[in-house]
Amino acid sequence: MNWDDMKNTWQMSDAPQTLTIKQLSPTSLEKLWTKISRRDRLETIASVAMIPVFGFATWQAFSEGQWSTAIFALLITAAVIWIPFKLRATRKLRPAPDPQQNVLAFLRAELAAVQAQARLARAAWLWYVAPIAVGVIGFYTSVAGWNADSLGYAVIVVVVGIAIHALNAYGAAPKFDASARELEEQIRHIEDTPS
Repeated sequence: MNWDDMKNTWQMSDAPQTLTIKQLSPTSLEKLWTKISRRDRLETIASVAMIPVFGFATWQAFSEGQWSTAIFALLITAAVIWIPFKLRATRKLRPAPDPQQNVLAFLRAELAAVQAQARLARAAWLWYVAPIAVGVIGFYTSVAGWNADSLGYAVIVVVVGIAIHALNAYGAAPKFDASARELEEQIRHIEDTPS
Protein backbone atom coordinates (compact mmCIF):
# COMPACT_ATOMS: atom_id res chain seq x y z
CA MET A 1 0.00 0.00 0.00
CA ASN A 2 1.42 3.39 -0.92
CA TRP A 3 1.29 6.56 1.21
CA ASP A 4 -1.67 8.08 -0.67
CA ASP A 5 -3.78 4.94 -0.25
CA MET A 6 -2.82 4.71 3.39
CA LYS A 7 -3.69 8.38 4.03
CA ASN A 8 -7.11 7.95 2.44
CA THR A 9 -7.85 4.73 4.29
CA TRP A 10 -6.74 6.12 7.64
CA GLN A 11 -8.69 9.35 7.14
CA MET A 12 -11.90 7.51 6.23
CA SER A 13 -11.47 5.23 9.22
CA ASP A 14 -13.75 5.67 12.24
CA ALA A 15 -10.77 5.28 14.55
CA PRO A 16 -10.74 7.99 17.22
CA GLN A 17 -7.14 8.96 16.41
CA THR A 18 -6.91 9.79 12.72
CA LEU A 19 -4.02 11.65 11.17
CA THR A 20 -4.27 14.60 8.84
CA ILE A 21 -2.83 14.37 5.34
CA LYS A 22 0.06 16.56 6.45
CA GLN A 23 0.89 14.25 9.34
CA LEU A 24 0.89 11.13 7.15
CA SER A 25 2.96 12.61 4.34
CA PRO A 26 6.35 11.02 3.74
CA THR A 27 8.84 13.06 5.74
CA SER A 28 12.49 13.17 6.54
CA LEU A 29 11.71 10.00 8.52
CA GLU A 30 10.99 8.13 5.28
CA LYS A 31 14.26 9.37 3.84
CA LEU A 32 16.00 8.20 6.99
CA TRP A 33 14.54 4.69 6.65
CA THR A 34 15.64 4.62 3.02
CA LYS A 35 19.19 5.48 4.13
CA ILE A 36 19.02 2.79 6.82
CA SER A 37 18.00 0.20 4.23
CA ARG A 38 20.82 1.33 1.93
CA ARG A 39 23.35 1.17 4.79
CA ASP A 40 22.19 -2.32 5.73
CA ARG A 41 22.42 -3.48 2.12
CA LEU A 42 26.00 -2.16 1.77
CA GLU A 43 27.05 -3.74 5.08
CA THR A 44 25.55 -7.06 3.96
CA ILE A 45 27.39 -6.93 0.62
CA ALA A 46 30.66 -6.17 2.43
CA SER A 47 30.05 -9.03 4.85
CA VAL A 48 29.24 -11.50 2.09
CA ALA A 49 32.51 -10.52 0.39
CA MET A 50 34.54 -10.93 3.60
CA ILE A 51 33.04 -14.19 4.88
CA PRO A 52 34.79 -16.47 2.36
CA VAL A 53 38.11 -14.65 2.75
CA PHE A 54 38.29 -14.93 6.53
CA GLY A 55 36.42 -18.24 6.56
CA PHE A 56 39.15 -19.69 4.33
CA ALA A 57 41.85 -18.05 6.48
CA THR A 58 40.28 -19.65 9.56
CA TRP A 59 40.19 -23.09 7.97
CA GLN A 60 43.75 -22.80 6.64
CA ALA A 61 45.16 -21.58 9.96
CA PHE A 62 43.40 -24.35 11.90
CA SER A 63 44.61 -26.98 9.44
CA GLU A 64 48.21 -25.72 9.81
CA GLY A 65 47.98 -25.60 13.61
CA GLN A 66 48.31 -21.80 13.78
CA TRP A 67 45.84 -21.52 16.63
CA SER A 68 46.09 -17.82 17.44
CA THR A 69 45.77 -16.86 13.77
CA ALA A 70 42.81 -19.21 13.41
CA ILE A 71 41.06 -17.81 16.49
CA PHE A 72 41.41 -14.20 15.31
CA ALA A 73 40.29 -15.13 11.78
CA LEU A 74 37.31 -16.91 13.31
CA LEU A 75 36.50 -13.80 15.38
CA ILE A 76 36.50 -11.66 12.22
CA THR A 77 34.37 -14.22 10.39
CA ALA A 78 31.87 -14.35 13.25
CA ALA A 79 31.74 -10.54 13.40
CA VAL A 80 31.08 -10.12 9.68
CA ILE A 81 28.34 -12.76 9.89
CA TRP A 82 26.80 -11.14 13.00
CA ILE A 83 26.74 -7.52 11.77
CA PRO A 84 24.12 -7.89 8.98
CA PHE A 85 21.86 -9.88 11.30
CA LYS A 86 22.13 -7.21 14.01
CA LEU A 87 21.34 -4.46 11.51
CA ARG A 88 18.41 -6.36 10.02
CA ALA A 89 16.91 -7.25 13.39
CA THR A 90 16.99 -3.60 14.45
CA ARG A 91 15.59 -2.41 11.12
CA LYS A 92 12.74 -4.94 11.34
CA LEU A 93 11.51 -3.27 14.55
CA ARG A 94 9.88 -0.67 12.28
CA PRO A 95 6.16 -1.42 12.05
CA ALA A 96 4.53 -1.93 8.68
CA PRO A 97 1.88 0.72 7.97
CA ASP A 98 -1.52 -0.83 8.61
CA PRO A 99 -4.72 1.20 8.32
CA GLN A 100 -6.41 -1.21 10.73
CA GLN A 101 -3.88 -0.39 13.45
CA ASN A 102 -4.46 2.33 15.98
CA VAL A 103 -2.56 5.40 14.82
CA LEU A 104 -1.00 6.10 18.21
CA ALA A 105 0.13 2.49 18.51
CA PHE A 106 1.72 2.73 15.06
CA LEU A 107 3.53 5.98 15.88
CA ARG A 108 4.73 4.64 19.23
CA ALA A 109 6.10 1.52 17.52
CA GLU A 110 7.79 3.71 14.91
CA LEU A 111 9.26 5.82 17.71
CA ALA A 112 10.60 2.70 19.45
CA ALA A 113 12.20 1.57 16.16
CA VAL A 114 13.89 4.95 15.63
CA GLN A 115 15.14 4.99 19.22
CA ALA A 116 16.55 1.48 18.69
CA GLN A 117 18.47 2.79 15.67
CA ALA A 118 19.90 5.61 17.82
CA ARG A 119 21.00 3.10 20.49
CA LEU A 120 22.53 0.90 17.79
CA ALA A 121 24.54 3.85 16.43
CA ARG A 122 25.76 4.90 19.88
CA ALA A 123 26.84 1.35 20.73
CA ALA A 124 28.59 0.69 17.40
CA TRP A 125 31.94 0.62 19.19
CA LEU A 126 30.77 -2.45 21.12
CA TRP A 127 29.02 -4.63 18.54
CA TYR A 128 30.75 -3.40 15.35
CA VAL A 129 34.11 -1.73 15.92
CA ALA A 130 35.55 -3.74 18.81
CA PRO A 131 35.12 -7.30 17.45
CA ILE A 132 36.54 -6.37 14.05
CA ALA A 133 39.36 -4.26 15.50
CA VAL A 134 40.42 -6.97 17.95
CA GLY A 135 40.14 -9.56 15.19
CA VAL A 136 42.19 -7.73 12.56
CA ILE A 137 44.86 -6.55 15.00
CA GLY A 138 45.16 -10.06 16.46
CA PHE A 139 45.15 -11.66 13.01
CA TYR A 140 47.85 -9.33 11.70
CA THR A 141 50.11 -9.65 14.74
CA SER A 142 49.70 -13.43 14.87
CA VAL A 143 51.00 -13.59 11.30
CA ALA A 144 53.62 -10.78 11.37
CA GLY A 145 54.59 -10.92 15.04
CA TRP A 146 54.87 -7.91 17.35
CA ASN A 147 57.13 -5.31 15.79
CA ALA A 148 57.02 -1.66 14.70
CA ASP A 149 54.84 -2.52 11.69
CA SER A 150 52.35 -4.38 13.89
CA LEU A 151 52.23 -1.47 16.31
CA GLY A 152 51.67 0.98 13.44
CA TYR A 153 48.94 -1.24 12.02
CA ALA A 154 47.26 -1.48 15.44
CA VAL A 155 47.34 2.32 15.81
CA ILE A 156 45.76 2.76 12.37
CA VAL A 157 43.02 0.24 13.17
CA VAL A 158 42.28 1.96 16.49
CA VAL A 159 42.14 5.40 14.83
CA VAL A 160 39.80 4.09 12.10
CA GLY A 161 37.67 2.43 14.81
CA ILE A 162 37.43 5.68 16.75
CA ALA A 163 36.41 7.48 13.54
CA ILE A 164 33.72 4.88 12.80
CA HIS A 165 32.41 5.20 16.35
CA ALA A 166 32.40 9.01 16.12
CA LEU A 167 30.52 8.95 12.81
CA ASN A 168 27.89 6.72 14.36
CA ALA A 169 27.62 8.32 17.80
CA TYR A 170 27.93 11.96 16.74
CA GLY A 171 26.78 11.79 13.13
CA ALA A 172 24.05 9.16 12.75
CA ALA A 173 22.61 9.02 16.29
CA PRO A 174 21.62 12.73 16.37
CA LYS A 175 19.69 12.23 13.11
CA PHE A 176 17.76 9.40 14.75
CA ASP A 177 17.19 11.61 17.79
CA ALA A 178 15.77 14.36 15.56
CA SER A 179 13.39 11.87 13.92
CA ALA A 180 12.39 10.60 17.35
CA ARG A 181 11.56 14.16 18.44
CA GLU A 182 9.46 14.57 15.28
CA LEU A 183 7.53 11.41 16.13
CA GLU A 184 7.13 12.44 19.76
CA GLU A 185 5.66 15.75 18.56
CA GLN A 186 3.18 13.92 16.32
CA ILE A 187 2.20 11.66 19.21
CA ARG A 188 1.73 14.65 21.54
CA HIS A 189 -0.34 16.44 18.91
CA ILE A 190 -2.67 13.46 18.53
CA GLU A 191 -2.92 12.89 22.28
CA ASP A 192 -3.75 16.58 22.82
CA THR A 193 -6.36 16.67 20.04
CA PRO A 194 -9.86 15.94 21.35
CA SER A 195 -11.42 12.95 19.60
